[in-house]
Amino acid sequence: MPVMPTVRTFGNIAVGLMPWLPWEGRHGLDSLTPAALTRMLGRNVTGARVLDVTAERDRQTTDRARLSLTWNEPGEEADLPTRLFAKGTPSLASSRMLNSAFGLCGAEVRFYRSAYADLADITLKPYHASIARGGRFLLVLESRDPTDTYFHQMRDTATPEHARAVVVALARMHAKFHESPRFTGDLAWVTRYSGRPGQAIAPRILRMAEKGFHKLYDVPDDVREIIRLHVAHAGELSAVWESLPSTMCHGDTHIGNTFRTTDGRSGLFDWQEVHRMNGLREIAYFIASAFTPEQRRAQEHELLAVYLDTLAAAGLGPAVPSPGQAFDLYRLMMLDAWRSVWASLALMPVQQDDLAEVLIERHCGHLLDLDVVGAVRAAL
Repeated sequence: MPVMPTVRTFGNIAVGLMPWLPWEGRHGLDSLTPAALTRMLGRNVTGARVLDVTAERDRQTTDRARLSLTWNEPGEEADLPTRLFAKGTPSLASSRMLNSAFGLCGAEVRFYRSAYADLADITLKPYHASIARGGRFLLVLESRDPTDTYFHQMRDTATPEHARAVVVALARMHAKFHESPRFTGDLAWVTRYSGRPGQAIAPRILRMAEKGFHKLYDVPDDVREIIRLHVAHAGELSAVWESLPSTMCHGDTHIGNTFRTTDGRSGLFDWQEVHRMNGLREIAYFIASAFTPEQRRAQEHELLAVYLDTLAAAGLGPAVPSPGQAFDLYRLMMLDAWRSVWASLALMPVQQDDLAEVLIERHCGHLLDLDVVGAVRAAL
């Protein structure tokens, strides 16, 4: 295990566990005072001022809040935002540790600072994005009206229209950043899959998660074997994936990180796991989360064709795999979609009744149906 990445990771964890840091006051939800929001949103409108702000908060991996703002007359006349969504420094030490170790908040802040302008049509508009060491950060985004935008939940399944729109959005993003020279410039922070923050300790965590998952949940033998192969050969599998053409990936394209609007558009949010990888990982990841096995069988080939056609239309030409090659990679990438489920269930409690069972049943159906264990053995 490399020494410097390991030292850096544990150093970040130590800073994240600290209950207070000198820069604390500039990050987190408590910094969103009327004066701060006035500077953030109203600096270009003469006389505009936030009179009051109320927040509905909840705690997840980060502290989150939906904000309602009351503006004075100049702010109202300028139609400045009255509803916002904010994410900030986790108040729980365990969450700060997670953010610090794996760079989750850092990736999202950097995404909005350097890549948002290229993808404004498929994500949420940012008003503020800042970060400091120790899992301290602040992100303020637009809050869409629920009457015209639906934010999907983890247990949802996708309509054919939403699935197609998400696949097209991902294909356009992947085409835009395909082997981009910006990865040595302003997007140098978008690391390859194995170079993501915290990967120095990831093998230990996966081994711990494997034991924990099997204590909690019972799955078919082939699925247990898939987990075993992934944990035992994680480095080799990463090398296989990283030998493929890469692009910027969202990194966590489950259906719960997508939204759809009443005018037929679909998009993504929660960009905490951005990295460089082959784009088919995103498609497998989304399809695995968005459909039951029966729904997947009915739509996967059409969605893969839409993805490949969109890449070709964007000018990638010879870089676009054949349908057969794409399907083989898609089967293999189902492995990582499943890892996101079993490892998370082993390490973090599920708040919603029967959600774990829904996710396990859905993913196990895909894995067995597509003979993913065979695809993994062939890759190794």
